[in-house]
Amino acid sequence: MESSYDVIQNQLHIINSLIKRLIENQGLGTELNTSESTIVSAESKSKILSMLKVREKLQGRLPKQQSKQDKNLELLVGNFYYCDNQYTKAINSYDKLLKTDPNNLNSLINKGIVTSKLGNHKEAIALYDKVLEIDPNYFNALHSKGDSLTLLSKHDEALSCYDQTLEIDPNYFDGLYKKGLALLNLQQYKEAIFHFDKALGIEPNHNSLLINKGIATSKLGNHKEAIALYDMVLESDSHAFEAIFNKGLALTAIKNYDEALTCFDKSLETDPHHTDVLFNKGFCLANLGKHQIAISYYDKSLEFNPSHSLALFNKGFSLLKLGKNTDALECLDKVIQIDSGFEEAVLRKGQVLLSLRDFEHAIEYFDKILEKNPANLISLYSKAVCLSSLGMHELAISFYDKTLEVFPNHFDAICNKGRTLSLLGYDEKALDCFKTINPDSTDALYQKGLSLSQLNRHAEAITYFDKILSINPNHFDTLLGKAISLSRLDNHTDALSYFDKALTINPDSTDALYQKGLSLSQLNRHAEAITYFDK
Repeated sequence: MESSYDVIQNQLHIINSLIKRLIENQGLGTELNTSESTIVSAESKSKILSMLKVREKLQGRLPKQQSKQDKNLELLVGNFYYCDNQYTKAINSYDKLLKTDPNNLNSLINKGIVTSKLGNHKEAIALYDKVLEIDPNYFNALHSKGDSLTLLSKHDEALSCYDQTLEIDPNYFDGLYKKGLALLNLQQYKEAIFHFDKALGIEPNHNSLLINKGIATSKLGNHKEAIALYDMVLESDSHAFEAIFNKGLALTAIKNYDEALTCFDKSLETDPHHTDVLFNKGFCLANLGKHQIAISYYDKSLEFNPSHSLALFNKGFSLLKLGKNTDALECLDKVIQIDSGFEEAVLRKGQVLLSLRDFEHAIEYFDKILEKNPANLISLYSKAVCLSSLGMHELAISFYDKTLEVFPNHFDAICNKGRTLSLLGYDEKALDCFKTINPDSTDALYQKGLSLSQLNRHAEAITYFDKILSINPNHFDTLLGKAISLSRLDNHTDALSYFDKALTINPDSTDALYQKGLSLSQLNRHAEAITYFDK
């Protein structure tokens, strides 16, 4: 007669065979294939789970030493649990096998995949490394290690893993595609496209591949070509979110804001709370001059991600455009609090403070930029303007000079340096400064004329004023400058006609009224002179 244990062993053998057959019939093997999703039918799942419960009860009735282990079955059960998203039970199945066979490669690989699925990527990599110690060319271990490294943003190391898989199989689609993704993340866009193209040679209609090629293409500035790739995806799947969103980004890059908005609106139909879509819609609206509506979208983006620094920064920009400088400063302060290295926000805050004539605080922000980037053109020039406004003219000139070292043709820096030199009484140096400006520039011509006038070289000054008036007959400062030079040359009659032209444009100019009074006085027309002095 058979013992009760023998009966249980026989029952267990039958149950194990049924479980094995049912799991294998679902397309599952001993090694997990993460590139293909296996869906277990509800009926089969119910049968397998019922039999696993029976199996567990039968195993519990046997002494441990009499419970025989079927390695392949433990792997299949673990893989079934993985497909059913029961990751802890899957790991328990692999661990049962690893207790008796610590170097079982399939168990190590499969446990690594499930561990990675739970977000424990470092632990998963340790399991893959154990496999690779035993077999350095184990294909799935190399590929899976690459995937875990990618999820840890270690793209250089991931690249090495994908390279090793491609040495084994140069036409391995996932290896080519994922190597392209790693290169994309490493900003090596041309190489990424090269590998995407190789992968497209194998699967020409792979949507994710086409989208990522589009992203790399757009990063190289070829936005229209990228849009064509997104359109290829949308022909086969008109609701492909990533294709619609990235097409919107490419359209934004070529300043086609209206069409970009259409894409972002479609994206929001799928995901109304997507912070980046909301932000980019706001950005397009701002570029169309619709700053108030843009702010509402930046605010929606910030509802779902209060630390979205770009949304805060651009909200600040729109507030500035609406003249709400105080609110804009609050936004910029929040950006800097979130990301103190956000250079554009620090710079923008300095510029806002400059516009509010808070020169000392503005300089503090320009200095923060210059600590990290001593050649930052805007900071150098803006600091010079602040220093000059604070009456620190000599120091201001040194910063105009630093600006001109970086960009020798900086028009405003040359003009302001010339004006500052003139304020300090260095008229010859000021004149030399203005000579370096484009001779056809109205501002340059005026500054040259003004400097010559201050040097009492009035006849020469008038030639520059005349050049301006031939371009713009109603240039107030030039009319006044020419009138003053004519009066200094004792040509008071002609001077009066130019004072009159200037006063037609600006009747309340105290300088023009006073200088006209002086000319009338020189012509002994004292009663008329007094009326202008009274004005």
